[in-house]
Amino acid sequence: MIIIKKILLKIISVPYFKNEEDARRRQLLNIILLTVTAAAIFIFIGVTITDLVSTEALDQASQSIRPISIFASITFFLLYLVNRYLSGTFAGLFFVLFLLVIIPFSDTPEEVAFGRSLIAFVVPIIFAVLVLEPILSYLVAGLSSVILIIISVGILHQPMPNIPAIAIFFIVALISHVSSRSLRKVLEEETISNKKLQESELQFRSVFNGVNDAILVETTDGEVLDVNTRACEMFGWTHEEFLTKTLIDMVPPENRALSTENHDDDLLSVEHFETINIRANGERFPASITGRIEEIGGEKRLLIVVRDITEQKKAEEELLKLSRAITQSPAAIVITDLEGTVEYVNPAFTKISGYTQEEALGNNPRVLQSGDHSPEFYKVLWETISAGKTWRGEFRNKSKTGKLFWESASISPVANAEGEVKHYVAVKEDITLRKQAMAELEKAKEAAETAAKAKTDFLANMSHEIRTPLNAIYGMTSLMLDTPLNDEQQDFIKTIRGGSDTLLSVINDILDFSKIEAGKMELEEQPFRLRGCIEDVLDLLSEKSAKKMLELAYIIDDGVPPLVIGDVTRLRQILVNLLNNALKFTDKGEVVVFLKSMLLEKNQYELQFSIRDTGIGIPKDKVDRLFQSFSQVDSSTTRKYGGTGLGLAISKELAEKMGGRMWVESEEGKGSTFHFTIIAKAEEASPLISIDQHPDLSGKRILIVDDNATNRLILVKQTESWGMKPKAVESGKDALALFEKETFDIAILDMQMPEMDGFTLAERINDMNIKNDLPMIILTSIKRNKARATDSKVAAFLNKPIKTSNLFNVLNSIISSAPTIRTEETRKEKSIDSTMAERHPLRVLLVEDNMINQKVASKILSRLGYQSDIASNGFEAIEALERQTYDVVFMDIQMPEMDGNEATKRIRAKWPKDCQPYIIAMTAHALEGDREKYIARGMDDYVSKPVKVGALIASLEKAKYID
Repeated sequence: MIIIKKILLKIISVPYFKNEEDARRRQLLNIILLTVTAAAIFIFIGVTITDLVSTEALDQASQSIRPISIFASITFFLLYLVNRYLSGTFAGLFFVLFLLVIIPFSDTPEEVAFGRSLIAFVVPIIFAVLVLEPILSYLVAGLSSVILIIISVGILHQPMPNIPAIAIFFIVALISHVSSRSLRKVLEEETISNKKLQESELQFRSVFNGVNDAILVETTDGEVLDVNTRACEMFGWTHEEFLTKTLIDMVPPENRALSTENHDDDLLSVEHFETINIRANGERFPASITGRIEEIGGEKRLLIVVRDITEQKKAEEELLKLSRAITQSPAAIVITDLEGTVEYVNPAFTKISGYTQEEALGNNPRVLQSGDHSPEFYKVLWETISAGKTWRGEFRNKSKTGKLFWESASISPVANAEGEVKHYVAVKEDITLRKQAMAELEKAKEAAETAAKAKTDFLANMSHEIRTPLNAIYGMTSLMLDTPLNDEQQDFIKTIRGGSDTLLSVINDILDFSKIEAGKMELEEQPFRLRGCIEDVLDLLSEKSAKKMLELAYIIDDGVPPLVIGDVTRLRQILVNLLNNALKFTDKGEVVVFLKSMLLEKNQYELQFSIRDTGIGIPKDKVDRLFQSFSQVDSSTTRKYGGTGLGLAISKELAEKMGGRMWVESEEGKGSTFHFTIIAKAEEASPLISIDQHPDLSGKRILIVDDNATNRLILVKQTESWGMKPKAVESGKDALALFEKETFDIAILDMQMPEMDGFTLAERINDMNIKNDLPMIILTSIKRNKARATDSKVAAFLNKPIKTSNLFNVLNSIISSAPTIRTEETRKEKSIDSTMAERHPLRVLLVEDNMINQKVASKILSRLGYQSDIASNGFEAIEALERQTYDVVFMDIQMPEMDGNEATKRIRAKWPKDCQPYIIAMTAHALEGDREKYIARGMDDYVSKPVKVGALIASLEKAKYID
């Protein structure tokens, strides 16, 4: 039956048509033609049956109808073919031509009768089917066709067939018509159904391939029958490749055995689950599987929808992290609506506040208010968050139990996807312990500041109380040394003076250590020459080294920048400390300062100083104690050499403050080398000495005679740098031997050499008459013998340690025959000039409450030629200034009734600027910043106690006479 339907649909389908209406008419005509053809065949079959009956009536009817049915079958089938493959118009023309031709060309009466019968019987039927049936019912159309047949028979003068034939024909025609109508409806419905099915198939495929999830149609055995486009994209297989796969192929290898066992359970009984799938390239991804059984075409099929949930899982993981973070956060988190009603709190909130989650939800955070904050405080908070901004601050809140606690809070607005603010979130941290710690720290800070102030005051008072009597000792010994004394008396005074110097050094060490410990030591940033700094330190210690007959020298590498920026005072302090230690613990040999540098970056250098001695050395197990405060190698060292044990600790701290470090290398019995570094920025500077500007030295041959290898090395390097050609030997004997072979333009002879000293060598050179005009320079660290120098014909003396500038000047003067020779003298303190008052007249007022200090200061001033008036406190000073004009006021600070600060303030306020005296603070306060402090309070200069004559003279020279 199905095969017949398909054949009929194929037959009646229209392969070509101009529009839908034309196609419909032609399809209808095809149905009619096929129906008539079928009717004719049925008639022929009926006539054949009548032949079998062999009745006369039926035989007569069959003879009339059989030719008609055969011819009608052939004719209408030809018309169908023409209509199908040409057009309905051709079919109509073909039928008309057939009717017009069939009668004229009929030869026999039977044929003519046949043609007329064909017209009489067939045309009414076709007319009824094509015209009347669509308008009326098929029954009326059938009756109408009978009437038309009778009329057409009459018109054509065709004899009416017998009644049986007409009845059979009519019945067959009626049955055929009804059948054709039913068949047509069935076929039409089938066509519409097929068309709808095609449209539904297209829609299904469009949806099937358009969804974002993979869809698979499988058998219950797991065989893939169909997949959509998204499935191919998701798994990476083509459609054809998919049809060769099973569901197990989409599972990672390690899970396939389990998946095979549970295939039926998981897919046939569970509608939805999540699993891990694998793509064609081996990549694994999480998937959501939805499946159900559907009956398709009478077969059970498994529809599987696969959704890639990678992003969903990532989002879930992020949400899970966020949820855990919020839940486990030590900070309290509160979410409210725009009215402040609590919608969420985390466990930390309940722990801090004491309220349960049920108690907090639906409540307002104002239940935590302690009353310590003003309404303005909360007004600002609400204005901030209402404006879409984040508010940050601190609350002092109250828990459910009434306990007060501090919170650091951040409250922010939270917007939805449309950007509308719908909630506020507060993140609050309990800072109660921090607040308590801060309060404790504040108390500790105040206590520390109080202690520091007490310590500072103690040090200041200690300094004042020690320096005040020390000032008397120091001042009086200075005055006594300028009086006629015998050798024994001078020795006593110098001993007292040395003791006061030592005590002053101890005090300064303690004050420096205190400043470093308190973090109050500040460094200066001023340009200075490194060579000058080292030479000043060596010059300061030259007398000490000369007394111990020690060589004191320095060597600077060529790459060291000559001018740097830093604190020259503190660098000099480190060098003095280290060199003093070296001289203290060295009994013979030498102490040498080495300086080298390393470029760190543009203009930034690391300067490394090394102080090497040939002293007693340090045991390795004692080295770690060296840089500890108030510590020395052992107690015997303190007893033998003295000292506070602060020098190295202070030096190390200073080096570190200047960006460097300090360490030591030592070998017991052979000596020590102390190293330290500082960081300094190089400053552009011209060379100290330019060879091009002094060509007289270039090429000159110079003989250097010194038993100390270091001195020889220094002299050779210095003279070579000026273009000279030096030859160095270590003894007079070697020098004399050299003179016999070579000639020289100048000679430098060390004074202190074994076997033959410098004077003896000079005399031998003169006696040998090697070169009568050979200039000779004597290097010495002891008092020179003028008489012997004259006898030896010495051209110049140079004191050790040798300064480069002095050596150059002496050599240049001798070579160029300059009339004067510059020699270096041992540094001494500025002596008292008794005529100073005559050349620089000043009226002096001394304000000092201590009678000893009055006596010392007035005596020094007297020696300088000044007659000073004395006031014991600030009141007396102002009264004295009211009586007469003074050019200079030496103002003590700590005095009864009115101290020096207050007195200075009143003097500055009371007298016009051009009538104000030059006020010099004279105080035992010598802490860091004291000078700046007193100058800021209105004083013009500062002199610390014990007063040194040089400092006093320098201050007086700055003062001017008031007219």
